Amino acid sequence: MARAFAFELGLPAAITLMDTQSPEGREEQAKLLANLTDPRRITKKARNDLLKALTLATHGQASKKSIETTLQTFLDHYAPTLRATARHWGDLTRAFPQGHPRPIADPSHRRQLLQTAQTSLQAEAPQIADRLLPTLRACAQFTPDHPLPKFEETLPKQLLTLLDPSQTTLTYNRKTYPLSQQTLTPIRALLTHLAATDLQRHARQTHGIALALEPYLQLESNHIIRTGRMTFDDLTRLLTLADATFTSAHPTLLEKRIYIDFRMDTRLDHYMLDEFQDTSDRQWQLLQPLISEVVTPPPGEKRSFFYVGDVKQSIYGWRGGNYHLFGQIHDQYRPWLTQRQLNQSFRSSPPVIQTINHAFDLTRLTQTTRQNLPPATLQFWQNQWQPHTISPKSKPRNGIAELITHPPGAPASDTIGDILRHLQSHGPKQLSIAILTRSNDQGAHLAQALKSQGFPIALEGNRDILDSPLIHLAISFLRAISHPADTAAWGHLLISPLAATYAPACGTPTEPGTQALRTAFSHTHLRHLHRHGLQNLLNNHLLPFLCPQTFTPHDTRRWRDLLRLARHADQNGDTDLDTFLRAIQSHTIQDTPTAGTIRIMTIHKSKGLGFNIVILPFPEHGESLSNPAPPPSSPAPTGPSSAPTPPPASSSPPSPNTTSPPAPTKPTKPSPPSTSPSPAPKTPST
Repeated sequence: MARAFAFELGLPAAITLMDTQSPEGREEQAKLLANLTDPRRITKKARNDLLKALTLATHGQASKKSIETTLQTFLDHYAPTLRATARHWGDLTRAFPQGHPRPIADPSHRRQLLQTAQTSLQAEAPQIADRLLPTLRACAQFTPDHPLPKFEETLPKQLLTLLDPSQTTLTYNRKTYPLSQQTLTPIRALLTHLAATDLQRHARQTHGIALALEPYLQLESNHIIRTGRMTFDDLTRLLTLADATFTSAHPTLLEKRIYIDFRMDTRLDHYMLDEFQDTSDRQWQLLQPLISEVVTPPPGEKRSFFYVGDVKQSIYGWRGGNYHLFGQIHDQYRPWLTQRQLNQSFRSSPPVIQTINHAFDLTRLTQTTRQNLPPATLQFWQNQWQPHTISPKSKPRNGIAELITHPPGAPASDTIGDILRHLQSHGPKQLSIAILTRSNDQGAHLAQALKSQGFPIALEGNRDILDSPLIHLAISFLRAISHPADTAAWGHLLISPLAATYAPACGTPTEPGTQALRTAFSHTHLRHLHRHGLQNLLNNHLLPFLCPQTFTPHDTRRWRDLLRLARHADQNGDTDLDTFLRAIQSHTIQDTPTAGTIRIMTIHKSKGLGFNIVILPFPEHGESLSNPAPPPSSPAPTGPSSAPTPPPASSSPPSPNTTSPPAPTKPTKPSPPSTSPSPAPKTPST
């Protein structure tokens, strides 16, 4: 849509799409942040306004972190919501249309309330008066510029219950103390002042975050219009008119969007949406006008709408997917849609189907588990779930699905290592093995642990190159050249193997003329950089002094990664050191799997793939799939304390996009403790 109607949307003809968390997306964001804080690109007034906004946004703590770091944190946490609602951030009348409590502005009034409360408490409950007065005094002195008082002790915590008009007593040491209205009135007034002031404090902070990010959002919008480089999230917001910054720059965009929908409706008659559980509310908002026309066509026209997916897969939380859309859309278009459950599998082995039926069948839940789940969740799943079956046309397949609990206190990587050794000793040769983790960080932890046990591991997924001290030293070396006054960078160099080379030439911090020597050092290396390039600078002015013969294999690989990045910058003619330093920070790499390697990847990455053996480490005490407690290589348990029968093992994530069926699970002698990976059928579909 965007490429076909780029000019109508105010975009250049060439549009480049990036994933939000891809190296390209992160690097693009880093460049914009650097431009925002570059004194050569912004006015002194704009910089002062940004600092004032950051002071509001951080309660005056902005100086403890760099501006770019603070803004990056705000972008990661707040940007998706802020882009659509920035003008309302910090507006308490918007959050509380019926009114909100107001702080007591007069300090003398607060002191009078404190005195009244003290007198009444000492008369009615002298046993607890002294324990409550420090907290009440903190409430009376509280302003938006002070941190919130701590209610850590049991008795002060009970004070907050007095905000409830029906609560008129306090309990301490198993004794109840009734309080009169004369005592409750000043206490509640002080507590209300505390709540109202804290609310005001957070509103001011929220407004500060919006003010701090406003220049970035404007810069980003202009950058998208000028270059056409954007993320998938940017594109969705643009097409759904959800980006206030962009729409304010294009006041006629709504009219043009209606025209675009009309043009598309005249050309497209059939829509099929796969993996529908990954569809977000905003994506559906974009498609709904077109789908509505297709679902209710004029008489005589043949048009169709088909959507298919698996509600179970919504646990992966892919790009804000909302599984409730399945039912909402079906209810909205009920007279025109027919629903069919695809609960018959044509490619999964019986053990996998049995395991899935066991894991998702509510009739197998214990009474305790039922009590711990919300009734609405149970009812929803009961309406959705249908047992899976195997098609009689599918080929007979052997396999095994097993839940294994490793010994308490032992790293999960030890148990996985035992499984892998068992497979190597007793299983068929050339088994394809995958280990699935929830996040890249968990995969990296596990890969490191298994490599130390001698297993050939290929870690898939993007990861940075900052896991070697050699790279950090190279960063300090380049930073000292780019910013000779950077004492942190020089401090790193002077305690590194480079000290013997550069300390005599550049001086130590206590020697006179140090800064002049460091400036000369910077000029010398910058001249070499502009004449010969980044790769030559690293090879001739850094590598010879690092004793390459002492590098570990890992350090050698990382040095080669750094040189490849430098060569790429040289070829593009981009030898600005600050730009290259940001590229190092955001650069990611991937292992190349070869035959016989054990592949570790995220669950997302595995969709559509098939393996003979799949191992899914999962901690016993994780809160959810998105918060699975410690990484798999840590000593957290990975399963229940005892395995039920039949054991509910995990399988590889189901996917409708597999172009060829995965290799069948090979039986081993004896059967290895592993998990068969055949994909599960989808349900429901419409």
